[in-house]
Amino acid sequence: MTAHLIGLIGAGIGSSLSPALHEREAQHHGLRYLYKILDISELGVDAAAAGDLVRTARRVGYTGFNITHPCKQTVIEHLDELSPDAARLGAVNTVTFDGDRAIGHNTDWTGFAESFARGLPDAATRRVVQVGAGAPAPPSRTRCSPWAPTRSPSSTPAPPPPTRSPPSSPGTSVRDAPARRPSPTWRPRSGTRTAW
Repeated sequence: MTAHLIGLIGAGIGSSLSPALHEREAQHHGLRYLYKILDISELGVDAAAAGDLVRTARRVGYTGFNITHPCKQTVIEHLDELSPDAARLGAVNTVTFDGDRAIGHNTDWTGFAESFARGLPDAATRRVVQVGAGAPAPPSRTRCSPWAPTRSPSSTPAPPPPTRSPPSSPGTSVRDAPARRPSPTWRPRSGTRTAW
């Protein structure tokens, strides 16, 4: 049975169910996972340390990582490559290692889309209200609407997406990735401000 040392980097994740879930799923597929939590809150470091944690973990034999709040954007500058989805979304939730290269991926929106399609296959999606602004919120907005991460629901038209030539490799170099735009903000009728 192949063994893998895997981890989760984020803040306040000490009670995460990820280790048990991932280890059980790996076993189902004939793999042995040892899944460790690296909680930056318990380590006494901030989100900027995610890159150092990934580099150090690679040197000591980790196969890859899941990344969660608040490290999904800060880890990007420390990676060698981004998948097309991670580059488009400006966030990483999975890091894999290919030799000496650390590659960032984002599976939040595909996970959302798959569970939505399975659980609500006939749901109308012309108008969608998203409640919550957790880590998967921006990617799931992308899945719900082609304009979601770059436009608020005001009458202001969305700015054009940044243009660049397609990458020559399957992923995008971190240096070629578009700059992360700030999350859109919506002003409800009550006049209070709610960030998406």
